[in-house]
Amino acid sequence: MHSVETPSHELQVVCSSLLQYFDKFFTGRLLYKPEVRQLRSVLHNKEFRPPSAIYGPEHFLRLLFQYPQLVVHTDINENTTVIICEVLNQLFKYLESHSEIFLSMDQYSSSWVFA
Repeated sequence: MHSVETPSHELQVVCSSLLQYFDKFFTGRLLYKPEVRQLRSVLHNKEFRPPSAIYGPEHFLRLLFQYPQLVVHTDINENTTVIICEVLNQLFKYLESHSEIFLSMDQYSSSWVFA
């Protein structure tokens, strides 16, 4: 997925950062209220796994939408910001060209099963 302009190491750093943000802010920022209840039910019955190992592209898109608001409070230099923007642009292009990985609205709504 990376281009000549984005060195592999920098791409790995951005991807690692996205996973860390996903796991850290998942419950408080990325879930809707019904999903929080669903998550509690799942976690009560199973061993812990990080949210990034359980949830899919719909939730990842929520993170990408909020990502600029999250990183604005960090000490990221201009060069790193440019790299992050480039990687995210590439990622958005990939997601757009692979839209089949997302649930349809009917599938997404029917997947909300509450205990």
